[in-house]
Amino acid sequence: MRITKLNILALFILILSIALSCSYWPGLLTWDSVRQYGQAVSGSYDDWHPPIMEWIWRQFLPFARGPAPMLMLQLSCYAFGFAMMILWAWRQRRYKLSVAIALCALMPIPIALMGEIIKDSLMTAILLAATGLIACVQLMKTESWQTKALRLIAAMLIFLSATLRFNAFLAGLPLLIALFPMKLKRNRLGFWMGSLLATVALLITMPLANRLIHTKKSGVELSLVIFDLAGITEHSGVNAFPDLGLSNPVAINQRCYSPVNWDAYAWWVDAPCPIQFAHVKAAFEQHHTNPYVYWMKQIAAHPIAYATHRLAHWNIATRFLVKTEIQRPVQLHTVPNEWHFQVKNDLIPSMLDRAA
Repeated sequence: MRITKLNILALFILILSIALSCSYWPGLLTWDSVRQYGQAVSGSYDDWHPPIMEWIWRQFLPFARGPAPMLMLQLSCYAFGFAMMILWAWRQRRYKLSVAIALCALMPIPIALMGEIIKDSLMTAILLAATGLIACVQLMKTESWQTKALRLIAAMLIFLSATLRFNAFLAGLPLLIALFPMKLKRNRLGFWMGSLLATVALLITMPLANRLIHTKKSGVELSLVIFDLAGITEHSGVNAFPDLGLSNPVAINQRCYSPVNWDAYAWWVDAPCPIQFAHVKAAFEQHHTNPYVYWMKQIAAHPIAYATHRLAHWNIATRFLVKTEIQRPVQLHTVPNEWHFQVKNDLIPSMLDRAA
């Protein structure tokens, strides 16, 4: 493979992006990750946040405490994935493309998020590593044992990512399909059967992993249901919640609802909404109602209100047509924690924060 100035430039850009993420050393902690670290230390897990991440974190504790090991794991997967995609472009003599791929790693939001210890960043890094392996597989001309080994490792990474978010299968499934051998891709029946089996396998990965490490149920799934019921109530003007014993739930919800997130209905905010997570959970239990069947019925009854709510949330999440101030795209400081972990350097993170 011929080494060119563009090769060197692409490699330099990737190294620079990783170095900038390291400016968040030993790793920036959010409220979510502080809670996860506490469970990693105790060895007692619930499923409010992905317990497999807490279990992995716990395995690092004999070697090093704090966020640094998770930061190194995250950045290693991230750098490996980008390096393999750059190599894929090099091997095809598409040197400008290799630089373009490297520049994706140099954007401020990815740099900052890779310095932040959170399930979404770890999932992204693992999926990037799997993507890099898929690129390597595509470079191989024959179906050798090395190719099969790379397919297996990539598939394992994709299944690992599916334990980090309940909706990770939507990102993992196309990558898993890309790993199918060419014979399977050319067989229409085999392709669709393989895709169906891959979907089912990815969907059961998280609950299976949670059971294997003896996770306590928290009812976290109800947060999504509550958020959507609140959005439907807001945009339809009709109460979509189960009976909570409130005189005017539509007016109450109007004061609480935001398309940004569901936090007003949780217990950790300063001024919780009268429509509380615990109250909704108790109402479903009292009436022996399956919350997920009820949720689907409300969506079917008010499809326009549901779509309006979901599009408003998507608009804010993607910063598409947002006119008002919303949550910052990245976090600047580690939240207060009993272990006093803090980012060591403020200068570069502050510059990245302004750029983001």
